[in-house]
Amino acid sequence: MSEKNWKTRLLTSSVFAGAMFATVGVPAIAQTEDEPVATTAPAEEAEVKAEKVTVTGSRLALQDFQAISPVTSVTSEAIELNATLTIETLLNELPQVIPGNTVTSNNAGGEDFATIDLRGLGPSRTLVLIDGERVPGSSATGVVDLNSIPAGLIDRIEVVTGGASAVYGSDAIAGVVNFILKDDYEGAQVTVGGGGGFDGNAQYETADFLFGGNFDSGRGNLVTYASYFNRDGVKQSQYDYSKISGALVYGYDSTTSSYSGIALVDSLQEYLDARTALGANGFSGTFAGGGSATPPWGQILNDASNNFGGPDGNINTAGYQAGSPTNLNLNPVLAGQFASANTDCNPATAGAPSRGGGNLSFNDQGQLTPYFSASGCAVPIRENGSSRYNFAPDNFIYLPAERWGIQTFGNYDVTDSIRMKTFVSYVRSAAQVQLAPTPVTGLSIEVNSQAVSGADRILGNGDDPHPDLSAALLSRTFGSAPTDNPATAFDERLDNPATAVNETDIDGDGILNQLDNDSNGNG
Repeated sequence: MSEKNWKTRLLTSSVFAGAMFATVGVPAIAQTEDEPVATTAPAEEAEVKAEKVTVTGSRLALQDFQAISPVTSVTSEAIELNATLTIETLLNELPQVIPGNTVTSNNAGGEDFATIDLRGLGPSRTLVLIDGERVPGSSATGVVDLNSIPAGLIDRIEVVTGGASAVYGSDAIAGVVNFILKDDYEGAQVTVGGGGGFDGNAQYETADFLFGGNFDSGRGNLVTYASYFNRDGVKQSQYDYSKISGALVYGYDSTTSSYSGIALVDSLQEYLDARTALGANGFSGTFAGGGSATPPWGQILNDASNNFGGPDGNINTAGYQAGSPTNLNLNPVLAGQFASANTDCNPATAGAPSRGGGNLSFNDQGQLTPYFSASGCAVPIRENGSSRYNFAPDNFIYLPAERWGIQTFGNYDVTDSIRMKTFVSYVRSAAQVQLAPTPVTGLSIEVNSQAVSGADRILGNGDDPHPDLSAALLSRTFGSAPTDNPATAFDERLDNPATAVNETDIDGDGILNQLDNDSNGNG
């Protein structure tokens, strides 16, 4: 047979097969067994027989398509594909979930473990179930730690956000999260993993062991799951963008009589650049200082009616302690910190005298200084001289955690209608949170206390533990010094050898006190 003749016969066969395919009706993919096969028939007969259409998607046996209330299902395949290490990480991607406590919840308040919050009504209004049964709370509030649920045993997760409180009560006002566990697992599985960030931070290790099988001809199933998980924490101090609690700078445009913008800055140079840019057509300033205005090294509040350093700076006014100049920058004890103070925390500018009249604080050497918070000191960088407290480095941005546990789940069909279940679980889960120290404010210390005036309780004598603080206190009005209290048994004299003010007994107790007869013969 020639090649040309063979090609002709092949072409003829193809045309014939195509004609046969066109004349024979093809059954519908979604037809049911009781439907007649469609054939070539008049249009009227075809309309009569097309009485039923079956949609194959309706055969899916998921609660999403069967329940009256809206149900969202998350399958075990989705958990595996996402390589999720913690359950809350996957659930927080659902639109109806407001993230509760997660791996970044260092200052969220409430619980220190992973929670779920439906609709933003709070974790205590979201009910957590395992196979339709309530889970004991992980704290006194009744909130469940999601990390106590064995991720390797989860078959699917069903989330209900409508009408759940009518069935379960007020703890399900926001909805219900039901974890359906595997009840027919057979085999063994060991999973070991680890990883971390590209910069080497946030390292984690995980190991899971799953073993189970059927017994009694498939009527029962027993599964055991053991797991270990460890995650390193990351502090804000480990990254340049988070180690400083930034300040806010604003600008005002005089040409338009409107604010020109606001900027978050966390360095001195950024502060200066923002002030220049935002105030180009008007002026700029500090909207809010960074960090905390209450530092752990202490702050002494000034009384405007009784200023540190006196009311007028250079002159010793009658009624003030005369042992030292009232101006703090002229006081020999304080001159080192007040004569040329770095008031703007900018090393490029010259220091300025600080006469007093404002709040006081301390430097890293424990010496009394002005309280620096204006201009560049609004950025809480201690090395630059700021008195504000930078709380950022002490906080976690990624929480350290460790979890290990073992769970056993079993079920047995006693009869066709009675099933016995057992679930034994022990989980130890620990997540660490860390905040900066909380300040104690509003403390008042008597000037005649030993912490200020020494063992003799006389301010200005040589045994004062903080001579610079004593000098600042003595720079105020004379009446601000402590007077003798007749109800106390100790001698509260404040007779300063350098004081030339006459003293008289004001309380009649016969003790030489600050206004008593001159006890040192100086006047």
